[in-house]
Amino acid sequence: MPHRAPAHGSQLSRRRAPGGIRDVEGPDDGQRHALRAEEGRRPRGPAEGRARGRGIPIPGRGLKALDAQPSRRERRRLEIRERILTAAVSLFEAQGYEATTVNEIAQAADIAYGTFFNHFPSKLDLLRELSDRSLREVFANVEEVRKGPGTYLERLVLVFEGAARQAEEKGPQARDLINAMLALAFPETAVSDDRRMRLLFRQLLEDGRAEGAIRDDVELEVLAEVVVGTWYAMFLSWVHDDGYPLRDRASATARFLASTLAAAPTD
Repeated sequence: MPHRAPAHGSQLSRRRAPGGIRDVEGPDDGQRHALRAEEGRRPRGPAEGRARGRGIPIPGRGLKALDAQPSRRERRRLEIRERILTAAVSLFEAQGYEATTVNEIAQAADIAYGTFFNHFPSKLDLLRELSDRSLREVFANVEEVRKGPGTYLERLVLVFEGAARQAEEKGPQARDLINAMLALAFPETAVSDDRRMRLLFRQLLEDGRAEGAIRDDVELEVLAEVVVGTWYAMFLSWVHDDGYPLRDRASATARFLASTLAAAPTD
């Protein structure tokens, strides 16, 4: 059973996000002012203070320091951010996204409640970060497959089977988290993610057309929409049906797509 939020949790500004994802927690106005004040009290070095006072750009600001190492403060910030994300994933998978509170995430990450909001404005924004990471993982897998050997058909099957295998390896408790990611209530980023997915699979289709394996009587953009729509439908079926044979269906679906999109045989 999830722990009850402490008394100060009642000061949260709770709002319902569009798209059905609830329990979006964020600091109220008083907490925001306190967090800003805390940030404003951050000690600065004398050089930085003088530069700010005279309106002189701080050295290094706006320049690319390719070889620069992150500062101790930045390393600490990233470490805390990773702890928050790791704790959140464990809780989401154990008890579900909706049932998990920001207070529980903060306790599991061993941070103060207000520190959470220094890194994420709300629980939904944290989920957005997890979704972005998952999307980047898909991109990396597709790029790896594209660089490998095999025909277009073999590469398409590898992409679908690989994604299905990774999802199943996360265990049944990951279904709720993946479902929450698919239902993200960010209209502007949902459009962007869909566009990125279509571009990703379009590149894979371009490889197939260059091999002469993809039909040329339909625009690649249309074919990419078919592939992406099938991809999402497959994972939606899996998160809503406990008995859905994801890996077998991924293989069969990819082979069906490959045959449907294949170029007509030449005489």
